[in-house]
Amino acid sequence: APEAYPAMKPAPVVRSSYEPAKVEFRTRIETEEASKQLTTLKSMFDELRFPTATAEVTLLILRYASEVVNRAILFMAKKDEVRGLGQFGIELSSGASPDKVVRNIRIPLSEPSLFRNVIESRRTYLGPLEASQQNSYFVNEAGGLKPDAVLAIPLIVDGKIALIVYGDNLPDQKPIRSVKTLEIFMNQASIALEKALLEHMRAAFDNFLQ
Repeated sequence: APEAYPAMKPAPVVRSSYEPAKVEFRTRIETEEASKQLTTLKSMFDELRFPTATAEVTLLILRYASEVVNRAILFMAKKDEVRGLGQFGIELSSGASPDKVVRNIRIPLSEPSLFRNVIESRRTYLGPLEASQQNSYFVNEAGGLKPDAVLAIPLIVDGKIALIVYGDNLPDQKPIRSVKTLEIFMNQASIALEKALLEHMRAAFDNFLQ
């Protein structure tokens, strides 16, 4: 008689989880993204070392901001208002020129706004855009869509806030990341601007003596 073997038990069902793989993939992407941003940061630091004009520094600010957010506007801070200087990523359904519209933006500092908040605190703001008349005016001028979160970083030159870079991720509503690297770049840009202004003043003084 053939030898009887005990009935084989069915193999246990192993339920594999994709979560560890997802975490590893996410970590790898974030690491590669951080490495790319540091490479870009170093490259643009080199460009900031020898600025030839203030306009060159402001263009570099917008260029680096494009690595962090989908849209950005650079504002000049005056005594009683902030004025639009330049932009990238702004799209207007009206067909108007975004550059021209941005340069016409004037936000008084006598009323509550994101920009007054940044100037008074002298710190970066990252969060929702609070309700105010001037913030609503700004949203309308910048295309009419309100972002979930906004970023505003001041640039301080000679102890005073000279510029504010505004950013958001419209038309996406993804979180704003890599804020620290943009802050580092803004800090270096402020040093470069001080250097450029000093060189301009020195050149003007030399011309005066000649």
